[in-house]
Amino acid sequence: MSIRSFQFTFDGSNKTVLRGGDYFTIEESTADLDVRIKDARGNEIGFVQNVAAGFWIEVPDMGYLEVESATAQTASFIVGSGKFGVNKTTTSINGGQLTPRTLLTHYGSVVGSSLLTIVTPAANTDGIRIDNITNLPNSSSTWFTVMAKTFAPTAYNDTSARFLYAHTLAASSSAILVDKIEMPVIIPAGEGLYAQGSAANSGNLTIAYEVL
Repeated sequence: MSIRSFQFTFDGSNKTVLRGGDYFTIEESTADLDVRIKDARGNEIGFVQNVAAGFWIEVPDMGYLEVESATAQTASFIVGSGKFGVNKTTTSINGGQLTPRTLLTHYGSVVGSSLLTIVTPAANTDGIRIDNITNLPNSSSTWFTVMAKTFAPTAYNDTSARFLYAHTLAASSSAILVDKIEMPVIIPAGEGLYAQGSAANSGNLTIAYEVL
């Protein structure tokens, strides 16, 4: 078991990075804090807003935390790899505040044999969260893929790309069904989002996503 205590002075615009375990608690604070939970690759997997002294959270396989304060203050934290308790606080516990989920960007297009660029790698500075992908195939014996890559894929079957979705409609199919993939999945920063088919009218695509 490893438990470490940290103290950091915020100036209202800076942040601190905390590493070292799956358990985190705010020991002391005089104003609310925001906590961003990252995995080992730096992708954001959670966001806790407006919490103060006494708040704690357990996130197995957590990479690290980024703690921010809009108010100048000095706060103390404890991070550890085992469960623990803290009773020392200098303020009342304000608890957490849930923020409403905003509507995501929706992209819709007929996918053909030409590459569709949905988000460029340059525009993806902090990651892209995909919530769902919906496809209505338009013709039989065609392929249809949604991909992520640091530069434009060479074709719908570019094996060096990350495939988020792939579909083919058999020539013998008499019914064309709507496919829907529920995610969410995070595309790392620096990778673009693309779609391409093997024929001129491979399918109708919609994607709900957010550029983080």
